[in-house]
Amino acid sequence: MGLQRDVYLVASTGHELGFWGMHRFMETADARVLDAALWVHFGASIGAAVNPRAMFAASTEPLRKLTAAMAAEAGLTELNLLAPPAAPAGESGIIHARGGNYVSFLGSSDHFHLQTDRWPSAVDLDVVESYCVLVAGILEDVDRSPAILG
Repeated sequence: MGLQRDVYLVASTGHELGFWGMHRFMETADARVLDAALWVHFGASIGAAVNPRAMFAASTEPLRKLTAAMAAEAGLTELNLLAPPAAPAGESGIIHARGGNYVSFLGSSDHFHLQTDRWPSAVDLDVVESYCVLVAGILEDVDRSPAILG
């Protein structure tokens, strides 16, 4: 995958502390990162193996359509679209408040926020791989046609 744009990976902490890590990152990151064309958020239970309840949200209708279509192609048929709220919660809410475009993958499972939420028993690596295929496709499409962002 050869993209024309830079890709930055951010791992944040403090979800249970009002998303402290993401707030801190936004306070200290430089403009080229903050003004990203697209943010992709991997939230809780991505690739959950036991009774997953996978969802996604996107900042624009074109991104919602693109993500839904590519999720089906990647085999993520149980990935449900969340109705777009006026202001999303969590990390995507922080991105939304800055006016950023985002796709957010999140969910729950029978092991959500429990000590048993550990690899290998609680993680389905095939599903994680499908998310990788999905996000690579989204990034490639947005890179080729930025108008997809809406």
